[in-house]
This record gives sequence, C-alpha cells and structure tokens, in this order.
Amino acid sequence: MGKRSAVWEHFDAKTGEESKCICKHCSLELNRGKQGTTTHLLRHLQRKHPDVYTASSRGASASTSSSSSSSNYSSKRSANQIAGLELLFVQCGGTIDKDYPATANQYGFIISSPCIARIVSGLKLAIKYRSLSCCKKDSNDISPENRESLRNTCMNSKEQKIIVTHGTDTMILTAQHLASDPDLASTKLVIITGSVLPQRFKNSDADFNVGVAIGAANVLQNGIFVVMNGLVIPAADCIRENNGVFMNEQLKMAAIAEREAALAVKLAKEEAFKLEQAAAAEAAAAAAAEMESNKLQNLDDTQGDENPPTPLITPAEAGLTL
Repeated sequence: MGKRSAVWEHFDAKTGEESKCICKHCSLELNRGKQGTTTHLLRHLQRKHPDVYTASSRGASASTSSSSSSSNYSSKRSANQIAGLELLFVQCGGTIDKDYPATANQYGFIISSPCIARIVSGLKLAIKYRSLSCCKKDSNDISPENRESLRNTCMNSKEQKIIVTHGTDTMILTAQHLASDPDLASTKLVIITGSVLPQRFKNSDADFNVGVAIGAANVLQNGIFVVMNGLVIPAADCIRENNGVFMNEQLKMAAIAEREAALAVKLAKEEAFKLEQAAAAEAAAAAAAEMESNKLQNLDDTQGDENPPTPLITPAEAGLTL
C-alpha cells in the first residue's frame, strides 16, 4: 500500500505484521485500517499528538490531498522539530512503571509499558522523541550486565540527550556506572529519574520528575545526572538521605559549612555580648563600692565636726599648784 497520505510520516509498518503500524511519537501499535484508510490514524494524532497535527493537515486522510495542504503540514511539523529537542527515553523499570496485574487472582505489582507515552500524550511539547525499553526490573534486581547494556544503548543512540526512567533504590549506582565512562559523560547527556509512587497513581511524583528532567535537558549539554525531588544532581555528587530524599552532597556539605559558620559567628557575638555585660556589671559594682566608700567617709567627717575633741590645758591654767 502506497503512503499517499502525509499521515504516514508519523507511523511505521510493524515488521512481520502488515496489518499493524506503530506510532513514531508514542510507540502505540495500531491497525493499519481496511484498504489503506487513515482516518483512525489521523484521529490518533488529533487526540494524542495535537502538537504535530495542524488544521492544514485535515485533508491528509483523503488519498487526493492537495499539494499546498501537504506543504503547509510538513512546514509546520518541521518548525516544531527544529524548535525543540530530540530525546531518547529509555525504560529500565522501577516503581515509576509499576502497575497492577492484568489478570485476576494475582497480587503484587508488575512493570508495564513505559510511562513516558502516558505522560507526554496530549501535551503540546515542541520536542521530537522516541522511547525504548532496556529492561523491566525492580532496581534492586538490575544486574551489572543490565547497566552495561544501558551504557551501550546510550552510547550508540543517535540522540545526544537521553532520559532514563529507573527505580529509585539503585539509580545512583546506575548513574555512577554510566559516569565512569568518560566518553559517554563527555559526548552524551544522560538524565536518570524515577518516582516514589507508580505513575498510574493519582498523587505520584512521576509526571513532575519527568517534567524537570525534560527541562534540564533543555539547558544541559553533556554529563550524567540524577533528577529527583526537584533537584538536578551530578551523578558523582548524588546521595540519598535516610528519609528518602535525594540531595547534592557538595551543596549539602556547603550548606552545612555555611550553617556552622553562621552558628560560630552567632556564638561569638553572644560570647562577646556576655563579656560586655560582665564588664559592665563589674564596672557598675566598682562604682557602687566607690560610692559606698565615699558615703562612709563623708559620714565619719560629719560625726567629727559635731563632737570636737577636748583641748589639753596645763595645771597652771587649771589653777592648780603643784
């Protein structure tokens, strides 16, 4: 079947199944339609990817679309791609992709399809992206071989900027493994993120963390980073506190040093104030003692004036004859 419609620019035929096609934007598998119709494919673009669907492409579902319409559609799509990023999303599993079992009488979570398609679906993002799965494991089960496979995937990808979704327990270990490759760290930007709660949960932090990761990809050029708790942290500086919060160790130590320095200044000021107070108290006590001494001296002088001593006289002056 000839790809006569511009809609086919957004879909690839599924290998081995001629009746199926795959969306280039979200990797969703769709039926190709009877007799090559593209109405349902166009509807998928309208609902899930309005950023690449424009009014000028509405005639694309017809096999006889005008050349001007196709030209406007292609120009708009190219402008969106030029203005945005080219990202590769890589799934490694973890809580962010966990879901309830699809069949009855099962318990526990399973790791389902990549959450990226659900997060960005319907958003008017000026980015071009694709996603693939490296592994679907709880991060505690990720092996050195899995990490090496991820490193090879990142190194060999055509995209220069990559966002990896990963379980939180060992994402720092994975980030540091990737950062140990100087060629990867100097030529690619790899951002590892995840979530504390599954993306399918209403109060999950997954959408926020992925959004921060996409924002970071706009401004960072290369290196290995962890994005969690609203922070963008170099792999070498990333630590996780006992309360589960990810922190930048360098910034934490700098903040601790700053607080300690501020505390030292405060204590020094308090000690200086205490010394000033003690000196003032001592001076006041000395002044009070001096005043008391002067008061006693004045009292002695006054008493001496009121009772003058009896003057001495000779016996002759007293009329006595010896």
